[in-house]
Amino acid sequence: MAAKILGVTPTKLVFEIYGKWYSSGTNETTSWIGGLTRTTSDTDAAAAGSAGCITSNGTNFVLTSDNGSDVGAAVDTDPHWFRIEVDVTTTEWFIDDVSQGTIATETGIWPLAISTRRAPGNSPQLAQGRVYYAA
Repeated sequence: MAAKILGVTPTKLVFEIYGKWYSSGTNETTSWIGGLTRTTSDTDAAAAGSAGCITSNGTNFVLTSDNGSDVGAAVDTDPHWFRIEVDVTTTEWFIDDVSQGTIATETGIWPLAISTRRAPGNSPQLAQGRVYYAA
């Protein structure tokens, strides 16, 4: 269906999220902005079924899934454009259009949903977001 609309077969599912961390000083994976399956534990971004969620380790932003993690830019409480691009083998993430790195894409993660979760340690805030296919 997406290929018919786009005119080309998509290779990535993209999450773009404009938001910020109201607080971000705790090293934990239970507060996030990112992509999850319906079977994912809704309490931990590192649990099975996580396609990739941006979390904080108290010092840096981190892309976290149950298939690995990648440390990115220094954490702050400023608003940013966060983007996660999921393809069949690689999940890449960006902050303000600057690539932060990649992790191997978890298998068996389809379908996905965009999600955000706030835990006592950190507090991500989602202002707006969109989900789309890209070639």
